[in-house]
Amino acid sequence: MADSELRVFCRQVRNKSRENREALALLHRSALSGTVMAVLRQELDSMVRCVFLLSVSDRRYRKRLLEDSVNGRPWRTEDGSRKITDRDSWTQNVYAFGCGLSIFQLFTITRIGTLLTR
Repeated sequence: MADSELRVFCRQVRNKSRENREALALLHRSALSGTVMAVLRQELDSMVRCVFLLSVSDRRYRKRLLEDSVNGRPWRTEDGSRKITDRDSWTQNVYAFGCGLSIFQLFTITRIGTLLTR
């Protein structure tokens, strides 16, 4: 049933975010700014997946995406012809954002990390 997949998906997203928060705090304390970006990309990926699911109006397709996510399978387009990648919709922009942060933005992230560890 989709409801149970939805609950599992939400639990997975919450657990991943909790783990990422802990990782960010540890990475910040160790001054590993480059790796902070990888963790932030994971958070962006979760956000993109959640927003994408909210944009899917076809309940059967949404159910299939949830089942695939819960079972560790890649998401596919509605017709099943190909995998959904960062080139689909606005996910490419989110990825580019994560890759293209400047030193100033890294400093800002470091400040955010300081706030997270307090």
